[in-house]
Amino acid sequence: MPFVGRDAAGAVVAVEAQKSERCPHYMAADNPELAAFLERIGLGSGARDPQNLLTQSDLEMSRVLEDLVDLLIRKGVLDAAELPATAREKLTRRRELRGHLKWLADIVGEDKVI
Repeated sequence: MPFVGRDAAGAVVAVEAQKSERCPHYMAADNPELAAFLERIGLGSGARDPQNLLTQSDLEMSRVLEDLVDLLIRKGVLDAAELPATAREKLTRRRELRGHLKWLADIVGEDKVI
């Protein structure tokens, strides 16, 4: 059951699974206004598919884990040499790719980088 929050003009600005202070208004899941809001924020009909949501979550978690490994290495808790060679290679490759993206962002603007 989706509940929505509205701005002063009555437009949907938030959605939550349960009623809350922020989202007090019930809205049918098939309401076109809800579908339009989800499209605007990039969670359109395809993105609401459980498999798509899980895949997106996997991508987000891989970044979290990458940052966590980097933090543990910087703090001396983890020795990078103890990681399997394939893991070190993948982390190194991602750092290189991120470096290329940063360089590109400096040229085209940060809002173009994922």
